[in-house]
Parts: sequence; structure tokens; C-alpha cells
Amino acid sequence: MAKTDNKVDFAGILCQGWRAAVRQQSYADVCGLDDNTLRELTVYFGELDKWRRKINLVARAEPARIIENHFLDSLTLLPELTPYKEEEAPSLLDIGSGAGFPGLVIKIACPWLRVILVEPRQKRVSFLQHIIRSLQLTNITVREERLAEDKRQFQENYGRPNIITSRAVADIRTFLQMLTGAPAGSKIICMKGPGAAAEIEAWQNSPDNVFTIVSRRRFVLPVSGAARELIVFTQMDQENR
Repeated sequence: MAKTDNKVDFAGILCQGWRAAVRQQSYADVCGLDDNTLRELTVYFGELDKWRRKINLVARAEPARIIENHFLDSLTLLPELTPYKEEEAPSLLDIGSGAGFPGLVIKIACPWLRVILVEPRQKRVSFLQHIIRSLQLTNITVREERLAEDKRQFQENYGRPNIITSRAVADIRTFLQMLTGAPAGSKIICMKGPGAAAEIEAWQNSPDNVFTIVSRRRFVLPVSGAARELIVFTQMDQENR
């Protein structure tokens, strides 16, 4: 297995950030960053660092900023996911996965999840498949396509995912309009920055709204202080629309 540059203490930087995030949010270190998770994420980071020098996977930044902005940011989803651990074959659909954030990071941290990554760009798909092969991950699929929005096609391609995630695909209103084919009952998690409130207001003013907000969680990334918000949606029952 490939190793990352020894000059970058990936595990140290990530663990320090994770401990700060746990303290800030007052949640248990669920799913945990155990030794195997850290080892696999370290390999992932090393390969990302190599590949990003040749193709545009993430914005150019110092390694510590990449670790916080992408790996740690993805891990902030864990408290939303652990309730599904006791369910039979829980599944996650990550839309617009890019270089694997958050879907591939979550799969490594929560190997009990079945995961589908949807990414239309071939070079990014090649990178995702390379990481999956390198780490010998199972129960994870990469689909090189744009999201199937038709209800029948959605379920043919992705089944009935328990959780649907997205980090940087579109504004909230546009993204939820793309998910009208998703099954009722799926938890939809939008990962947003400081513009979340404006996006929510625009979504609330849209006609034919079939979604409702379940929860909102605001926090800041511990090193940069960048504002983040996780907004969880679900589809309303027909009688409540």
C-alpha cells in the first residue's frame, strides 16, 4: 500500500481536529477514529496528495488545510449516521462525490454502511476506484453519471438509501428539486457554509415544496474557524403537504 509523505502528520492533525470537534459539539466519539480507520485515511490522503498534482481533485492548499476542509469536515457527519448502525444493511448515497468527500471518508469510518458514490467526471471516478481498490473496500459502488432524477430510475440505480448526502453540488433549493424521485423516509443531509441561512430562505419560498427540515447543526472547523452547518431534511407525508 502506498504511504503518504512522512513530512505530513496526517493522523496527528486529523485526531487533534477531531478531538476539538467532539468537545465543541459535545457528542461522543462515536464510530471512532480507530487505528484501522486512521491507517486507511492516511493512505487515502497520501494518494490524494499525489493525484492532485496531476489532476484537479481539490483546491490547492496546504496539507493541514486540506485535512481540515475535506477529511475532518466529512467526519462531522458521523453523529448523524451512527443511529443506523443497528439497522440491517443501512445505505448511504453520496451525490457529486468529487474526490470522495464526504462519501468515501464516511465509508472508511463506518465500514458497516453500504455506499454509492455518484460522480459524473471520469478522472474523479478513476481516483475513487483507485482508492477503493487500494484499501480493498467492499459494499461500495461508484456510478459515473449525473443523478437520476426520475423516481423509477432513481430507485433502479440507487435503491432506497437511508441517508443521502451532498457537499457542494448545488444550492439547497436546486438540490432538493433534484431529489423528488428519492424515496420517502430517506434522511437528506446538506453540508453548507456561512451562506446556509440565505439558501434555506430561498428554498422556503419555492413553490411545491415537498421537504421539511428535521434538524440544523451549526459549528466551526477548529483550526480555520470556518463556519459550517448541517441541515437535515426529509420528504413530507402526502397528507401533510
